[in-house]
Amino acid sequence: VISDSGAIYDTTHFGGRLGLFVFSQKSVTFSRLSYRCLQNTNYALSYNGATSSASLGTYSDLGVIDGSFTLEAWIFINQCNELTCNFTRSTDFGSPSSPSLGPFLQFTEDDFDWTFQDTSTLSTTTGPTSDHTGGGGNYVYIEASSPRLPGDQAILQTKCFPSSPSCSLTFWYHMHDSYNTSANTHMGTLEVEVKQGIGSWQTAFYVEGEQGPQWHQAIIDLADFSGGIMVRLRGTVGASLSSDIAIDDVTFSDGCGLPSQCTALAEKPIIGTSSGTGIYAGVINQKLHFGLSDISDVVGTVDVPYLTWSHIAVQYDHDARTQSVYVNGQLDQANPAPVDNVLPDETLALLVGQNGSAVLDGAWIDEIRLWDAAVDVGVAYNRYLTADQTPNLKGYWKFDEGFGNSSKDQSGTNDATLSVGGPDWIASSLELERQTSDTTLSVG
Repeated sequence: VISDSGAIYDTTHFGGRLGLFVFSQKSVTFSRLSYRCLQNTNYALSYNGATSSASLGTYSDLGVIDGSFTLEAWIFINQCNELTCNFTRSTDFGSPSSPSLGPFLQFTEDDFDWTFQDTSTLSTTTGPTSDHTGGGGNYVYIEASSPRLPGDQAILQTKCFPSSPSCSLTFWYHMHDSYNTSANTHMGTLEVEVKQGIGSWQTAFYVEGEQGPQWHQAIIDLADFSGGIMVRLRGTVGASLSSDIAIDDVTFSDGCGLPSQCTALAEKPIIGTSSGTGIYAGVINQKLHFGLSDISDVVGTVDVPYLTWSHIAVQYDHDARTQSVYVNGQLDQANPAPVDNVLPDETLALLVGQNGSAVLDGAWIDEIRLWDAAVDVGVAYNRYLTADQTPNLKGYWKFDEGFGNSSKDQSGTNDATLSVGGPDWIASSLELERQTSDTTLSVG
């Protein structure tokens, strides 16, 4: 007997051992028997403020013209929890009687602090003799003499502030060792680093070695950094005690830290429409906001955590006449709702990452689900599901394709269509509990 099984795929197992059993047969010969585990990478949608979205389909296609519904998603807002909106953009470090760091703070987890000075540094063979303008004001510097050791670092760091395409940084620096000008390695290093959200610190400016006895100007373009950012100046002691490094007259451009940018960054549209009418779910000032047909709104009281995956859900209960918001599976706020869920236009498409002219910036979205019932959100919000487990599940977009301009609806109702030019695909760190496929969940 010759048998060809063909390729066998089993997606129900997530690790373990593979075994083969043969019963009541002798001299069984296997040919080209092999197995392999396919890479299974989770993906999510990444939004960077461009006018782009993913369409889940029209209200009529999705079956949310009237009656109860629950809409939920996992979101990761890659932004500082607190933005500095009244941003001090410049500092000359004040005067001997009134020193000031302006927008900077002395970092507390470095080796030592920057020092205010208005004349020569303590070591006569290194450092400037006055501030950049020679006007008797302060500058700040790192003192390389004992007890400092080569490699010790001092850091000045800003709070988180909103950037923009016109944001830039200008300052003056001084790096001179008159004792040994030919040995550039004796002088330390000066760096400007920028951090955006949970991203790592990125070097935007770097200089090392002997730079001569004069002050030098540095101009750094911060246009590539969007959303909320932090900036820090890092001075590192060199091999010599004559490696003092000084900075002065630090100025951020007018495109940094504008209050209007804080307002824009405060609104995170998660679900909406191109017209800005109908169903809306978004995070505003770290609170979940649920709008329904421009008739009724409910705003939560619980902070939606930033810089981590958070689950949000909005719900309209037609029978109870309530409109509710949930954060991480817990009811946050419930308000009386209109008698009927009347949508302005059933041909409107439900969009991910856009509502009217507001577009999502600095956030990731994963695992969107739509139910045609007011379900118990806490039952299954942290689990992967299948459509056959949950009869009320009418839309389920996992966004695990990782490429292309569409995402399959696991409920079989309506695939999501991504607009041209974005959003981007990104590997997702979201991990939910896995439910056995033969279990039916009662979430209604």
